[in-house]
Amino acid sequence: MLEEIAKTSAAKAALSGSFERFGRLAQRLHVLADEEILSVQAAAPPCECKPGCDYCCRGLVTATLPELAAIVTELEAWPADRRAKLDARIVKYQAQAAVYWKGEQQSLNAECPFLDERRCSIYKIRPLHCRSKSSYSADVCKQQLEDPDLDIPEVPGQSQVCIQLVEGTVKGFQEAERPTGTYELAPALQHFLAGRPGLPRRFEVRPARQSDARLRADLRDVRLRAVKLFDSYGGENAYHGLRGPEPAADPLYSLFGLDLPMVYSSTDYAEESWANLTAHLERILDTQSDPNLAFHALIYARLFYLPYAARDVKPLLERLMGHVHREYACKAFPQFTAPIESIRKPGPFRLGYLSTRLIGYNGSRWALGWLGNHGPEFETYALNLSPKEDAVSLRWRRLAHHYYHLPFAAAEAAELIRSLDLDALIFTDVGEDGLTIQLSLLRLARRQFGGWGRVVTSGSPELDFYLSSADMEPPDGEEHYTERLVRLPGSGQFLYPEPVSRTTKSRIDLGLPDRPFVFVGQNPSKLHPGRDALYRAISERSGKPVVICSHPSDPEAGEVVRSRMSQAGIDVHLLPRLSLADYLGVARLADAVLDSLDFSGGITTVQLLAAGIPVVSYPGPFMRGRMAIPFSRQAGSESLIAGTEEEFIQLACDAERIKTAADNLHPEGLFRDIRPVRALEEFLLRLPGSP
Repeated sequence: MLEEIAKTSAAKAALSGSFERFGRLAQRLHVLADEEILSVQAAAPPCECKPGCDYCCRGLVTATLPELAAIVTELEAWPADRRAKLDARIVKYQAQAAVYWKGEQQSLNAECPFLDERRCSIYKIRPLHCRSKSSYSADVCKQQLEDPDLDIPEVPGQSQVCIQLVEGTVKGFQEAERPTGTYELAPALQHFLAGRPGLPRRFEVRPARQSDARLRADLRDVRLRAVKLFDSYGGENAYHGLRGPEPAADPLYSLFGLDLPMVYSSTDYAEESWANLTAHLERILDTQSDPNLAFHALIYARLFYLPYAARDVKPLLERLMGHVHREYACKAFPQFTAPIESIRKPGPFRLGYLSTRLIGYNGSRWALGWLGNHGPEFETYALNLSPKEDAVSLRWRRLAHHYYHLPFAAAEAAELIRSLDLDALIFTDVGEDGLTIQLSLLRLARRQFGGWGRVVTSGSPELDFYLSSADMEPPDGEEHYTERLVRLPGSGQFLYPEPVSRTTKSRIDLGLPDRPFVFVGQNPSKLHPGRDALYRAISERSGKPVVICSHPSDPEAGEVVRSRMSQAGIDVHLLPRLSLADYLGVARLADAVLDSLDFSGGITTVQLLAAGIPVVSYPGPFMRGRMAIPFSRQAGSESLIAGTEEEFIQLACDAERIKTAADNLHPEGLFRDIRPVRALEEFLLRLPGSP
């Protein structure tokens, strides 16, 4: 209800283009928030928040555009001397925050410049971000400044009130097709008050085009058909399991059925699911569809779990993407699939990074190391197609020369991106969602790349290269991509070190068995039933249970895997969802930490090694099953990389060898490897037509 109220009000204000109206909208939403917060606080014990307690005022504070408008109006009435003091505090804040924005620390620990003698100087118009804060323990708030993973004991429901209002505001601006998102409070206000060009600024109204109404009507039609077919297909459970009635008469039916289950209950079910997926593909290839509607319907295509199948997915993706490119994209949008033949504008090499999730998401966040270390020959563009922004989005905004928030339909985003005259465009995680599938079928830059955030080929004829790691790829890696494979040195990554989290919970608090155990600390979706026999052999030979984690988004999925492994004769124990600190705490207590097979750990392997915890791994036949190799090598634990299944079992049971590997770890080798960035730059500058 709160989100809908905010969305409706924000859409009307956004269409007005009135800066003053934005401010009034923020004030109304703040009144609504305060009323709702009083209601939830009345049903809860009193919290310890009071004037002068400012521990929650020392991190990243964000605000929506309407809230910025309200605060700007207030600040413009301040006397010059008070404004000057504020400006000095903003400069101090930015200096303290610089380390965070460079990626060199996990959280932003800088005093909000609106604090004046430990009190908020804009308290009456403070953003919803600040209104969401509450705590039953000032001591825990203080401790969190040193350990960001600590959970603050807050009034139940208070933060949700503000989250709903923020999300409603963002969606309202998006619905009105106006610039949207959230902004880092202090620098954004400084930007407004200085009258600088570019967002954030005093709202720029984008003129509507005649085609907008038709486009919205088409999208509504596709959306309604998708929902109808989705329901007829059996709903979410059937969708994940790819079970349902016979194909519907609607030609878009099979597009909405493209995916695999989140987890498998058996090897037979894995085979059945793959057969069902390929049947959908054959129907797509044999069906004539309206190109415009079919292309729009691709927004609902779900290929997310395709890489979790322990098989070569290139043949399927090559056929699928070749067909939808030829029959949908080229026919619906010939202007966006034609080669870019215009003479490039002079200037540095223009390099773009694109994702629907330039947010706190591992599929895109890894590329910040590249973006933040390019040389002066490059002009960088960050293209965020997510409906929302967060602290990681703000880092993209800070590091790139140009940042665009584009929560638009594919055709509208494509028109803007193509106008940027990019020399190269890197899709950090193409295929993770329908929008990146759509955009990967278009020609938006002179050269287009897939990247490590999506660990299989895109299959798209419009992507020219795939950027990977020399140490992750098998010798025949080129055969697994429709793109030309580019092997960057080492892990292919430039990673920044982050503080290592530690838990204060005991073994009992963590839910662990009261005996020695081995830990497979990966997403249950990566635990394919075809590998259960290896984990059973390890459990039987060592006499220890195998501990696994719950799925991060669906607890039932973890239970499916636990039940399957138990039926396979494995002594298995399922943990609830863990914070990073608790996850590392479990790993420290384990006798051995084992990698998942066929789809190994990437960022999680880095986090484990950085905490001094080696990982026993066994490389698979595809890059996605070999991601731990370069990280283990760089950290000095190559001795735990098995060459055969039998060696994997032996290493998992060899406590002495694991201890030796732990004693000889040097985690610093994981970080600040500049070689991949320089190799990427050299490759780009050698491309024909580069400046």
